[in-house]
Amino acid sequence: PMRRRFWFAGMAAAAAAAVIGGQHFITHTGPVLGPFEIPLSIFSLPFTIAFVGAIALGFRTIDRADGLCDGQALISSLALTIVAIILASQQATAWPLPGFAAVAQSLIGALLGLAFYTWRRPGRRLAAIYLGSAGAMMLGLLLGWLALQVHAGFGEAGIGLGGVLWLFAVPLADLLFYGLRRLLAGQNWTAKDRFRLYHMLRAQHYSVDHAVLICHGTAVGAAVIGIAGWALGVPDFFLFYGFWVAFAAYAMIAMAFWTRLASQVTPRANWQTAAGQTIDVEAHTVMGSFSDDEPNPYKPQTASSATSKAK
Repeated sequence: PMRRRFWFAGMAAAAAAAVIGGQHFITHTGPVLGPFEIPLSIFSLPFTIAFVGAIALGFRTIDRADGLCDGQALISSLALTIVAIILASQQATAWPLPGFAAVAQSLIGALLGLAFYTWRRPGRRLAAIYLGSAGAMMLGLLLGWLALQVHAGFGEAGIGLGGVLWLFAVPLADLLFYGLRRLLAGQNWTAKDRFRLYHMLRAQHYSVDHAVLICHGTAVGAAVIGIAGWALGVPDFFLFYGFWVAFAAYAMIAMAFWTRLASQVTPRANWQTAAGQTIDVEAHTVMGSFSDDEPNPYKPQTASSATSKAK
């Protein structure tokens, strides 16, 4: 039970430590806005910290189902490793960045091992391990550091900011839509809700497994666009504006969907109630956030409690 402002401040401090210790900063915007670049000057450090922190926050907000957050982290880590391999081959050196190989390969190995316990599969109806907000933000922090290395660590040869956006498309789109919806609704940005891509799929009666797989498929497709576009020499501003066009399309579809769904329930019900009606057991409900009339599958039911609930 920690106030959001405190874990947000802690995450910002961790991002600052990672950025300062990594000694790579985003000194200019690159060609994301067109043929010209905007130097960041004294804003280089805070912009770099915000860059890493936004990725960490994106993975924290997407931790909504068994295997969703760590699966997205695995896809992004593999994509960043592929980018690093391409950069290394172009510069005729094995791994130009000290520590990148150790962190990237260790992270991929850890996520593959974690997937065995968090992903639903035949014989495992629910996850055996709960990732949690701290674990999700730690994954995002590591991936933000790796993204900073392949962008700023290789100088002008590194992948641009537009390409990086595609490597984290699903977490960042969820985070951006979260903020946009709260801004339009005039609500507190720190409150919880269930209006993410995963929840929209669940509200359309996709199973947990299928909803997670669709999210992962979307992330793989976006990563392919980012890597292929950068490797083939597509101008970075095309990738940058392409991401925002794709996000705008998703935001309009999602806003229309949730508005229509809210209109189908009683006037007293809010969007969260409408979205929660078709959502079943998820990883973040391990701690017992079930109603009195809904059995918690993670907690064994005694005979007396089952009889009383039946009555």
